[in-house]
Amino acid sequence: PVQNVPPHDAASASGRFTRTPCGSIADAAGKLEWFVGPDVDMTFDQARDWAKELAVCGQGWGLPTLAQLATLHDPRLTAGRGFSVAGKHWPAHIDPLFSGIGGGSWAWSRETPDAATAKAYNFNQGTETRTGKSGKGMTIRAFAVRGLSPAQ
Repeated sequence: PVQNVPPHDAASASGRFTRTPCGSIADAAGKLEWFVGPDVDMTFDQARDWAKELAVCGQGWGLPTLAQLATLHDPRLTAGRGFSVAGKHWPAHIDPLFSGIGGGSWAWSRETPDAATAKAYNFNQGTETRTGKSGKGMTIRAFAVRGLSPAQ
């Protein structure tokens, strides 16, 4: 599977996040550990399976909740190129350590209102969206999350 490990010299603009030696992002404020998925459009099922099978930095990863994703949104910051349409870019408003989001502005949550839809978080606008699990026409990425271990 494709892994997206951002450069180790990337610095947190907010001071809230730290890059771990294995490439994850430790969130001291939220007591969570994050890993940014590949810079490719994913269906909900692809994102869920990628997060569940992720073995970088150890086991125990999964897709985040909308509430967890919302804690990352910061309108003062940008990361990645963002969604692009008609020559205009809509970057993710998130700490630059999450630059692996690349051409995406959304990230899947684990929340599925029904069998056909799932919820994603729009980091450009700071809003949630409900869409078909195919994510067709949207640049939705995957973030994996787990509780931050006390050693970090």
